[in-house]
Amino acid sequence: MCWLLICLVVVCLPAITLGINENENKKQNHLGPLDLKAPPHPHIVFMAIDDLGYTDVSYSGAEYKTPNIDALAASSYKLNQYYTDPTCTPSRSSFMTGRYSFRTGLQSIFTNQPATYQHIPDNVPVIAELLKEANYTTHMLGKWHLGYSSWNQTPTGRGFDHHFGYLQGAQYYYNHTMAANLSPNAVLGYDFWRDREVLNITGNYSTDVYTDETLSIIENHDPSVPLFLYLSFQTIHAPIQSPPFNKDDNDTCYHITSDVRRSYCLKMLALDRSIGVIVDALKTRGIWDNMFGIFSTDNGGMVSVGGGGYFQNDFLKSESSNYPLRAGKITCFEGGVKGLAFLFGGDHVFPSSLRGTSGRQLFHAVDLPATFLSVAGLPIPSNYDGISILDVVNNRTTAREVLPIHIEQFGTNFTTIRWNQWKLIVGTPFYDGYFIPGQEVIPPSSPCNHFCLFDIDNDPNETTDLASSHKEIAVQMFAKIESFVTSGDYMKEQSSKQYPEGMPDQNGGVWRPWVN
Repeated sequence: MCWLLICLVVVCLPAITLGINENENKKQNHLGPLDLKAPPHPHIVFMAIDDLGYTDVSYSGAEYKTPNIDALAASSYKLNQYYTDPTCTPSRSSFMTGRYSFRTGLQSIFTNQPATYQHIPDNVPVIAELLKEANYTTHMLGKWHLGYSSWNQTPTGRGFDHHFGYLQGAQYYYNHTMAANLSPNAVLGYDFWRDREVLNITGNYSTDVYTDETLSIIENHDPSVPLFLYLSFQTIHAPIQSPPFNKDDNDTCYHITSDVRRSYCLKMLALDRSIGVIVDALKTRGIWDNMFGIFSTDNGGMVSVGGGGYFQNDFLKSESSNYPLRAGKITCFEGGVKGLAFLFGGDHVFPSSLRGTSGRQLFHAVDLPATFLSVAGLPIPSNYDGISILDVVNNRTTAREVLPIHIEQFGTNFTTIRWNQWKLIVGTPFYDGYFIPGQEVIPPSSPCNHFCLFDIDNDPNETTDLASSHKEIAVQMFAKIESFVTSGDYMKEQSSKQYPEGMPDQNGGVWRPWVN
């Protein structure tokens, strides 16, 4: 680790003190519920959209319309400097634990693999478990991807009363299977569950199934009981399989020349319609007025890398749009880690002063659990890395100046950190460029050669690497990365070793827990 810092110091100017200190990331005081009219424990709805690109919705520039998402966003508070990790498992670990993924050993950019022991550590509480202290009913629908070798690592073992969905990181939208790897002879396994029972929904499209189940939950929920509803949609993650034929949607997407992007459009329209129906149901049932919600991606969109190879396998191939942001998922450029997110809710919980507004505070996926606890009137654990977004916004103060967006391999690769307007990237990206669906990739004018420094305020699309001209800032920021690694609670990546006993051919053709 130290050799990298030495390298920077030797190549660069001597370090200059820039005022970064250990108090910069201290949490704001917890303020509790914001609206005195609200009952003690408001309902909470969390919509996580898998692999949603920065310009995959129309309010952010997509070439198709997403009217329901747009309407929700129009009355929301948009988080204009909101970050995630570059891939699914690390962000979802933060969603659930309020800890940076490098505190749980789930920071690997390659995510949790099937048939491994990777999981949220048993001694790290999950948000659903903490909300139980206020008697919340907790429901999860969709993708987990946070461990499953034993039942106590799955949603129903981590505080959720009900789970309707899958345990792995991806699957086909109709047959709900996933292969152990991308080889032609890979073992294929089924993965869909109602709580701890396999549920055969073969032939049914995922988005439709989740919509129906969500509507049933809402219809049967007593509005006087606080509800935590985690909607972990499969859309828009690969594989890009179109939903059942809908003539209006087909007409809307017809103008898109790329076959993959056209299917992507159809998937997004189905998701948008689902969200509209769910919002209507929450209002009809009397839940909406006393409800707080967050809409968020889990990382940047997976672009069409091209050139064949790993990212063009039929199971992984995608064509998201993050443009004009640089690159996309599985990179530390803005296209991979700057996420679409906004806060929304009913009049009894969501401050009217925030509707239709936005802010540029530095926030991260790790802040969501603290925000939910604040809304519920529960204390935020002292070891949380996350802060309550609502508390910060209500105070009109900057939440933090330093944000370790993602730290991996002890800070030597796939690592990025923000400090005020500055962003440092450490490592060599899998791919690079600016990706516009259906067009040739625009190569970067300033390639990233292991250390890159950008002024995000003045260069939000990362066109100019300033590591050479602002060497002292790069040195100070790398020192900050090293301080996170040496702080005492950095946890190296959990082993991704796959075990034969966890494979579907040993478990009746199903991806299921195999350890008692």
